[in-house]
Amino acid sequence: MGRKDSQRFSIRKYSFGAASVLLGTTILAMGATGVHADEVSTSAATDTPLSASVLTDTAADPATTVDHSEKQVVSVKEEGNTTVTTSVVTTDSLEDAKTSAVKEGVEVEETAPQTHTSLEGAIADNQAQSKEINTVVSDYQKAKESHKKEVAEYDKAKAEYDAKVAEKAAADKANAASKAQYDTDQAAYEKGLAKYQADKRAYDAALEVYNTQKLTYDSKVAEKAAADAANAKSEADYKVQLAVYETAKKNYEAAMAQYSKDKAKYDAEKEAYDAKVAEKVRTEIENKAAQEQYEKDLATYNAAYEKYQTDLAAYKTAKAAYDAKVAEKAAADVANAEAKAKYDAEMVTYEAALSEYKTNKALYDAALAEYNTKKAAYDAKVAEKTQAEITDKAAQEQYENDLAAYNTKNIKLI
Repeated sequence: MGRKDSQRFSIRKYSFGAASVLLGTTILAMGATGVHADEVSTSAATDTPLSASVLTDTAADPATTVDHSEKQVVSVKEEGNTTVTTSVVTTDSLEDAKTSAVKEGVEVEETAPQTHTSLEGAIADNQAQSKEINTVVSDYQKAKESHKKEVAEYDKAKAEYDAKVAEKAAADKANAASKAQYDTDQAAYEKGLAKYQADKRAYDAALEVYNTQKLTYDSKVAEKAAADAANAKSEADYKVQLAVYETAKKNYEAAMAQYSKDKAKYDAEKEAYDAKVAEKVRTEIENKAAQEQYEKDLATYNAAYEKYQTDLAAYKTAKAAYDAKVAEKAAADVANAEAKAKYDAEMVTYEAALSEYKTNKALYDAALAEYNTKKAAYDAKVAEKTQAEITDKAAQEQYENDLAAYNTKNIKLI
């Protein structure tokens, strides 16, 4: 029997896939990549390296490109009466795909070579591998771009959140200062009100004394009329004294008329002041309600922030799981989207509460300014009242002096 020749064609096989892509995504975030490849080796009882090589062309896609392949003889051995020649077949498409994968950071690991009995089968296998590697690289590039966008969105949301926290801290500080100023103004108001009430009690007591003395005066006038009838002889002297008395009485009545006018004006202004005090009390009640609503909204915001932190922790856990499973990453993305939507809704609630608080704060400032204006007017009226009391006291003293002179005169006549 004659000798037979048999040819075998060996190709490199690579291990890659979805797990490799996910690993590459995780390593990308940490700034490191890895590529592992083993040298192709062939085992034979007796290897006889040859330098012969063959260059062939075959089309990976006849309608588009031409893929170049190379066949390199690596061993020749005898198996019985058959000479077995083994050649390594490589293609440009597979080498380019592997280079692209390594460049993008996709882990490609070379495994044990595979042997085909035909050159066409070896080339087709290489082309199938190159197509699969290119698909994995494309998917990885898409995942990397998506991850980059997610990181940018997270950074933007984080910056907005930090800005809101700073704004809230400034609002809290302004609220504390406003409340301190309000407490000071309230204490001053209560002190002024206590003084006003004390002054009013003194005025009422003085008025009661005046009314009593007025009754006594009226009685004395009646007695004077009787004395005039009984003391006709002393009429001339009486007329002289009466003229003095009439002058004093005229001065007294003029003082009383001015006092009555001042008192009527004071009463009107006090009524207006009391109305403003009642309005201030209503404003304080409304401000208290606004403060309670703000604190309630703030509690809601704090709860939303804690929920956000919890969801963020869940997101990080889901992100770690994403490194291992694409399905778990998708679930974590859904959870994060829901948490962010809820956070945005809570931020809308917080901003509405903040706007309402600012409106109420402006109303309170306006009411406080009006109160200060009315308080200044009230202080001026109190000073005016004090001056009127001094004038009244002088008139009262004059009246008492005239009355004493009159009484002395009557005693002499009797």
